[in-house]
Amino acid sequence: MKNIKKIIEGARGESTREQEKILRAAWMVSLLAPLSTGLAYYLGQTSVLLADFLRRSNEFLALLLAWVVFIKVCQAEQEGQQDRVSWLERLSSSFMTLVMLISGGVVFYSAFNQLLSPEPPGWLILGIFISSAGLLVNGYFWYKNYQLDKKSNTVLMANQWRFYRAKTLMDLVVLTSLLTINFQLLGELSWLSDPLGSIIVAAFMWFSASRIYSASKKK
Repeated sequence: MKNIKKIIEGARGESTREQEKILRAAWMVSLLAPLSTGLAYYLGQTSVLLADFLRRSNEFLALLLAWVVFIKVCQAEQEGQQDRVSWLERLSSSFMTLVMLISGGVVFYSAFNQLLSPEPPGWLILGIFISSAGLLVNGYFWYKNYQLDKKSNTVLMANQWRFYRAKTLMDLVVLTSLLTINFQLLGELSWLSDPLGSIIVAAFMWFSASRIYSASKKK
């Protein structure tokens, strides 16, 4: 692949450079997520934290691929290879859909095991902090990608804002679950918020995967 900086500089329009910048920032920020959530799960030992760790690990791979595909798309457009552009966009959509489907399945399996064999939670404060930070960061990327999609109207950017919408709402579910468990907001039934929160996360992953796949077919 050509020098990335030269490819982006050769792209048409400020919007393309903005897209590359936000996609690059997304995977770089996401790189920290598997490390922090892995530690949070080790300390907290709940199914919803395991779900969060697996989800964020897979999401990092999807975001890194989205950035690589974007660079390749810019290169293909400059070389007049429109068929290759379409193929790369479909590849990005397919991989993101697959990531969310697999992640949802793992999360659901973890939640089901927690329902059958409940385990007491560990220290949840780190998980609460990470979920709160993730809610703010992912909400920001949701907004930025949505604004860029309105300018560019591309499959890749449409996938990105839907992906971040799912991430933001899933962070909200995880945070609510952890707060409920840690502060016993539902009394003796508070432990149920762990597997139920995980099931909601899994269901929304599958829903978002179907939306991303459907959107890629319409473009």
